[in-house]
Amino acid sequence: RSSNLTLTSGTIEDNKDNSNSISMENYGKVIINGGNVLGRINNRSTLEINGGVIDSNGFDRAIYNFSTTNITGGEIISTDYIAFDNNGTATMSGGKIISNRDNIGALSNSKTFNMNGGEISGSIGVDSNSIMNQTAGKVVGTKYGYQVKNGTTTITGGEIAGNTNGVYLQSGTVNIGTNDDILDIENPVIKGDNYGLYIENGTLNFYDGVIKGKTDATYGGIKSVPENKTLFATSDTIDGEEYIINYLVDQNPIISNNDKTYTNLQTAIDEANENDTIKMYSIQCSVKNLSWLCFFAQIEKNIDFYGIMLYNKS
Repeated sequence: RSSNLTLTSGTIEDNKDNSNSISMENYGKVIINGGNVLGRINNRSTLEINGGVIDSNGFDRAIYNFSTTNITGGEIISTDYIAFDNNGTATMSGGKIISNRDNIGALSNSKTFNMNGGEISGSIGVDSNSIMNQTAGKVVGTKYGYQVKNGTTTITGGEIAGNTNGVYLQSGTVNIGTNDDILDIENPVIKGDNYGLYIENGTLNFYDGVIKGKTDATYGGIKSVPENKTLFATSDTIDGEEYIINYLVDQNPIISNNDKTYTNLQTAIDEANENDTIKMYSIQCSVKNLSWLCFFAQIEKNIDFYGIMLYNKS
């Protein structure tokens, strides 16, 4: 009852009676270094996956984790539903988690999942409503890379891509990067064919990395960025398609009114008197993201753009 099982080759297959191919109940350890498991693993003890293939083979899940799972290699595959359903603590540093079912997360996370490498892919790569941490690796979704329904998701490294949105935040908190004195504008990378970040509700904190989207990099409000940093927007062509790109830069005074300087144009307007002239020296974002400038004509303030030209590419 407390012994370990190690699979290095061969096949373990369920008998199609809706039971589990491997079931562990609070004792012992299963180590998979190779071979094939066809069916479902129900883990309430300790599971190590270093290689091999775990295929749901018609079951609703390939792995149902209620305890501790460590993944360093191998493939976890479901063609019918969730590949890895996490209700315990899991750590991934290699290998692949794959689901081919539409509108289903390859990883469904309801407890704690730490991703330090490897690859997760599906219609939705990660569907999380609890604690999700990604420091490296790749998450890909034909719909969303991440769908965050609740809890706290922290992404400090790796790549996230979705054919609709890279990260879809429905509720909860998403932290991108680390709020410290070191600014990294290359990692993590979040890309969506519509939006890199789509914020429907919840809290989005942006500290590091780069966000890319065809329609726009971000939809919805970013709650916080590091002190003395501001959002910079530009565009680039990726695989023949134009993407709007957001990352953070040092915030320098770009606006003045009399002897006072500002980094935020709206603040300068709010504090200006009717006959003051607000002078703009530079604009640190793309024209597409400054479409709201057209409303300034309704404000009884004088704005001198110092030769800056505004135009709309769309």
